[in-house]
Amino acid sequence: MKRRVIKQGHNTLTITLPSRWVEENRISPGDELDINESEFGLVVTSKGETTKRVLTLDLKNMSYRIIEGHLVIAYKAGYDEIEILFGDTKTFDLIQNIIKTRLLGYEIIEQHKNSCIVKNVSNIIESEFHTILRRIFLIVLSSAKTSLERIKEKDVASLGELLVMKETADKFYSLCCRIIINNHILPSTKNHFIYVILWVLDKLGDDYRDLCAYLIERKNSPLSISNETMKIYESVNALVESFYKTYYSYNPEDMSKVYEERERLIKRIRSIHPTKNETEQIVLEYLLSITKRMDDFIGSTIGLNIK
Repeated sequence: MKRRVIKQGHNTLTITLPSRWVEENRISPGDELDINESEFGLVVTSKGETTKRVLTLDLKNMSYRIIEGHLVIAYKAGYDEIEILFGDTKTFDLIQNIIKTRLLGYEIIEQHKNSCIVKNVSNIIESEFHTILRRIFLIVLSSAKTSLERIKEKDVASLGELLVMKETADKFYSLCCRIIINNHILPSTKNHFIYVILWVLDKLGDDYRDLCAYLIERKNSPLSISNETMKIYESVNALVESFYKTYYSYNPEDMSKVYEERERLIKRIRSIHPTKNETEQIVLEYLLSITKRMDDFIGSTIGLNIK
């Protein structure tokens, strides 16, 4: 939108505030607003109470995955209160489980026969975003390291603990998405880059989780993975860690090395894949997926650091 600059007095220039924004933020004459300069212009914010975002979701006759998708997306989108309609107690049990395991800060505050009301009861401040993002990184790095150690030890049964770690990362991921929507984490032209980085982190966690789940499913079969594949596993983990370090200490030369290593690993994995047994081939396919995802990381990190 555009606003005309009005001259008042000798050296004072003013503009009017959009009426809708004034109403949503309950601005009154005499209120103080925060005005901050950024590289993209001025950011005007209010500390006043904003309008509560309310939504109604009809989740009757839906599968677990679709119910989960509706709730998680509503959470990420920043809704403060959701009225949920459901058809039976089984669906309500699913809703309870999703809220407990995926949606930090959401609580069921009212329950009726075929409906309930979910409300955000926490106030996650903007300054916590980067701390939570780093925790997601560390969970992914821990999953990478621990999964390799367990596979080397042929201790497949204990890989189950990594599935629990992924559930924790999922909660943090959804929370970070919610914070991005509700707060000014970065200038608007940068937010999509950090969103992509979050998304890729989530998918990396999915790859490590699914690799572990595959090996757990076949735990009664002998685990035979060659030293060559183990070394590739180590290299892929090192690649992920290199990106983590480069993300927090950006240097174009280091980022170039990450990209070159990505290309080398992709060629190496593809060259040995046909020579391996079925189990190793599937492990290599997960490692290839992890390696290829580095490209999205690299592009978004460059976008964040371009001034």
